[in-house]
Amino acid sequence: MKQTLKYIYSILTENLKFAESKHSILIALNSALAVFICGYLVDTSILIKFLTCIDILLIVFSLFFNFIALLSRKIKYVKNLKFKEKELNLIYYKHIINFSYDEYLEMIKKDYNFPKDYKFDGLDEDLSKQIIAISNVTNIKFSYFNYSLIFLFLELILTILIICLVGLGF
Repeated sequence: MKQTLKYIYSILTENLKFAESKHSILIALNSALAVFICGYLVDTSILIKFLTCIDILLIVFSLFFNFIALLSRKIKYVKNLKFKEKELNLIYYKHIINFSYDEYLEMIKKDYNFPKDYKFDGLDEDLSKQIIAISNVTNIKFSYFNYSLIFLFLELILTILIICLVGLGF
């Protein structure tokens, strides 16, 4: 049982690292875009200044969601998915977040054909708690990454529009 839980834990740790890397990239892109777009605030056109301010506001929203993800260890988690037992994946973080640590251990024992008389010890319970905690953090990080990505796409579209308008002489 411990080897199975350690394997799941290592997979989830890699997912968490991947989520954190994605946030780092978005923070860098947003910062670079903010530096670039601030140059258009000195433009004399009211339209360009207005669009630049909106773009900066979108950057702030995107960075806000990125920084919320950094605080994801402090956020209270809720179970939020409905799934059918036959579609259940005990390694997938979005499914794991719906279990208590006891339920998760029981599902592992059942689905991975451990002996019915297997008794969980403290290490099993601790690993299960860690797996569920990492799953919750990973879920929040990926969710906020998606929100931040939406704002980044809006920023990029607006930045391209501003560059085109400046190029056309507005």
